[in-house]
Amino acid sequence: MRNNNFQCDLDSKKRVMEAMRDAYAPNIFTYEIDPDPYAKIDCRAIGITKDKTIYYAIECKHRNCTASTYDAYYCEPSKYQSLNWARLYDNVDMAYIANEFSDGSIYLWNINDLDPNDTEDVMISRTTVGLGSYLSERIRQKRILMHKDKAIKIK
Repeated sequence: MRNNNFQCDLDSKKRVMEAMRDAYAPNIFTYEIDPDPYAKIDCRAIGITKDKTIYYAIECKHRNCTASTYDAYYCEPSKYQSLNWARLYDNVDMAYIANEFSDGSIYLWNINDLDPNDTEDVMISRTTVGLGSYLSERIRQKRILMHKDKAIKIK
């Protein structure tokens, strides 16, 4: 459950980055989490193997369901654009969207595998940032589909 200081998000980001580090082992994987809930990119990481250095940009989401609940999950177009911009113009080699699910599983979607035109219009509640009646307002927004068969399970 979310609280007013976004601790849920920060805790989820830490778990995602630790799982990525564990999946990258025995190679070196260091990361930095942006604690700002308004940040364009949640986390940045560097993976080092004996042959190369890879720079990562990662958007993290905590989902209050299990990974098997749906066949596809949603990506906000603005998050896709931020990650794609970082990949194209900001020295980022790999850009991922990570979903941590309520059962502890973590899946990654490479934004190169997402089609920004494969979208769905959805009615959503505003839950990320806002106060009072703003949170109960439902709005229609377009979301990019992240099909589960294109995801990488890391935990």
